[in-house]
Amino acid sequence: MTLRAIADLMGELEKLPDKVGYPAPQHRSEYDRFVMSILATAYNYCMGARTDLANVVPWGGLPYPWAAANPDDAYRFVAINGAGTYRVSGIRGEENHATMMMRPTGPNTGGGPGPSLGEIDLLDRPCDDEGRFCFLLCAEQPADDNGDWVRLDPRTTSLFCRQVMLDPAGRDTVWAIERLDASSVPCVPSREDTEAAFRNFVGYVPRIVEFNLVEAKRLTELPVNTLAPLRFSASGGMPAQMYFTGMFDVPDDELLVLEAPAPEWFRYLGVQLFDRMYNTIDFVAHQSSLNNWQVEPDRDGRYRMFIALRDPGFRNWLDTGGMTYGGVMWRWHTAASFPEPEARRMTVAEAHRLFADAPKVTSDERVAALSARSQAFQARRRW
Repeated sequence: MTLRAIADLMGELEKLPDKVGYPAPQHRSEYDRFVMSILATAYNYCMGARTDLANVVPWGGLPYPWAAANPDDAYRFVAINGAGTYRVSGIRGEENHATMMMRPTGPNTGGGPGPSLGEIDLLDRPCDDEGRFCFLLCAEQPADDNGDWVRLDPRTTSLFCRQVMLDPAGRDTVWAIERLDASSVPCVPSREDTEAAFRNFVGYVPRIVEFNLVEAKRLTELPVNTLAPLRFSASGGMPAQMYFTGMFDVPDDELLVLEAPAPEWFRYLGVQLFDRMYNTIDFVAHQSSLNNWQVEPDRDGRYRMFIALRDPGFRNWLDTGGMTYGGVMWRWHTAASFPEPEARRMTVAEAHRLFADAPKVTSDERVAALSARSQAFQARRRW
């Protein structure tokens, strides 16, 4: 297994759109950009993550927004051995939720997305007055250990970590992981380890590319301007989260109103836009995502978002970034219920007549809000 395997891999990737039937030939340049994003990030997981020493590598990020990455999330990845003993320590932050998901398969095994083996809530671990926490992560708690312990499922091969922040200017939880049962390891991987990493790389990349193509194609086959319920728990999604997804088609002189009542209680609401390749569109320069800290409900208690190419004057505007056709994802996390959003396409003038009481902003207020958003998102550490 050498660099020649990459040439074979590229040939396989060239054929995937024909195999899946998506995307159409006129959108192949978008597919090519998407593939480059996967190749770039796969290096981190397959070549940069090592099970002999627990090291944290970035998963996605601003330049790699595939799989409809949530703008509110900082994603991290750790390759581990389910038979190992680890220490996780850090300082609690201000996230809405911060979890480590144990997974039985993934890029470092050459496999595609897999189900969760359980989640570790970092915000629920015991901590001192300064928010410092420390816990042991292993299959069985040592007899001489009286500290905080979390059971590691022995089938685990990786930890997929999410830190979801409502206010992008908030303070993230910082943490580190150490493997305690491994002896000193060489800085340079052996030839066998490098070849194994190559095998995982060429096994994982086509699987994750095809997975995303199939998901994107499925959405385009649904009625446009509607959202359908979806669970991703079988492929690594958060079990406590309900998704509603669909494709929008809105001319530049109209908008799409998304609305849903608030559940009796809920922990998180997030709505974001993505392109036809399932890539989250730019959320730093554009208000293409909103969460329950950033939006303001109407007087009737309903959450209304307005998808439009140009600013319609509503506070809860979702900027398409120049697209008239794309995707939208609505997330509820840990809620009493999961109201299904309704979608209605109309003119801007009609929206202002129907929703005269909806929160509005002036052009100066919009400029200030976008500037603050850009600064906060850029300043947040993503891995």
